[in-house]
Amino acid sequence: PLETWMQDFFATNLDGASSRKFDRVCRRIMMKLLAYTGIAITKRKSKNTDYSFEFQLHCFHRSTEFDDIIKDLPGNLSQYRPGCVVLCMILAEMHQNWLTMALEQYYRKTNPA
Repeated sequence: PLETWMQDFFATNLDGASSRKFDRVCRRIMMKLLAYTGIAITKRKSKNTDYSFEFQLHCFHRSTEFDDIIKDLPGNLSQYRPGCVVLCMILAEMHQNWLTMALEQYYRKTNPA
């Protein structure tokens, strides 16, 4: 289960090649998250909830595109899908935190006290 996935995660990221593979997969996921954010922002006035970031993320977890991305994870990490979904959710949280920080910095810069 998830505990085994976490053990594999730490074991496979001890060498440079595995760390680079993991980084490439995370970057691909982050690019999807950025695309979903863009769609959610441009369609924010739509009554169609299919455009929400959360719904797009939910669909992504169930997609063959997600499968194609996670298959490149090092070691056996791609074998346990729930662990991969948790990874994606953590990246989504980081993504949203970075956006919030960037917006706050932009606001402070453009609206000095």
